[in-house]
Amino acid sequence: MSIVLLRSRPFFGAQMTCIPATYAASLISGKCKVYTKHKVGYIYEQLPWVEETVEKTSFLTELKGLDFHSHILNLRPTKRLEAKLLAFLTSSELMSVPKDVDTSIYRALWHVLPIAETVNISPLDLLKLPYIELARLSNLDFQNDTFNVSILPGAGGGDFKKWGVINFINFCKRLENTLNKKFFQFHWILGPDEKKEMDEIIKALHPNFIIHSNKNLSDISAIINKSDLVISNDCGPSHIAQCLQKNMVIIYDKKKPEWFLSRKNAVAIYPKNNESIQEISVENVILSAISILEDN
Repeated sequence: MSIVLLRSRPFFGAQMTCIPATYAASLISGKCKVYTKHKVGYIYEQLPWVEETVEKTSFLTELKGLDFHSHILNLRPTKRLEAKLLAFLTSSELMSVPKDVDTSIYRALWHVLPIAETVNISPLDLLKLPYIELARLSNLDFQNDTFNVSILPGAGGGDFKKWGVINFINFCKRLENTLNKKFFQFHWILGPDEKKEMDEIIKALHPNFIIHSNKNLSDISAIINKSDLVISNDCGPSHIAQCLQKNMVIIYDKKKPEWFLSRKNAVAIYPKNNESIQEISVENVILSAISILEDN
């Protein structure tokens, strides 16, 4: 059995960056078991390659649950000694992230680097594969011959991370007027706490706006995977889009290289001169989106 020791961060986005590592671990033995310090089982229960999620664990509960001769993937940089002891006591093979977190590397990529060679799959492919598999499980239908844009206006960390739903609405209208596309659909992906954003989107009365509220991971993955372009705040679902390596503009409140997968079809935009994120112009985001689409 493959075991994944999840990093001790409860946030949805942090868990999205761990999912590719759980998928990679499952490739060794067909399934994997996940140990977590937090109540995030509702996320991992949606993954067909995770056999069991054990929440709110301690060293002793993890040791009692381990089989001998397991494969352990440790994603806890500050708990490497505990992981080594677990591996020693159960005669298991250990793969681990380094002690020091490299904030210059996108976090999901950093999580799969210790296991990529073992499963003989490139790290970038390991980011994509789990979300492609989840997308296949969705029953959502999409119109043909449509230019699909995913809009991700939420951010669990607070309003300081939000560009603002009105800016996103104005972006959609500008994009329609700028691109020579006959049919558009703008897919707004919202979480359970984003009623305020939903009310503003409904109020816009736009015929090409589709609201997807509180969807499961399979549906979110399918919507994003189908999209020709993703425009997002720094939020949990943005990591699904990044792992799928979609054409993407991400709007941040400040530079965060560990939460951005740098690539030629993605742009990260930050405020300048101590401005707030809401002051980033729609024009700036439009120009970045057009540049990506023209080059890819």
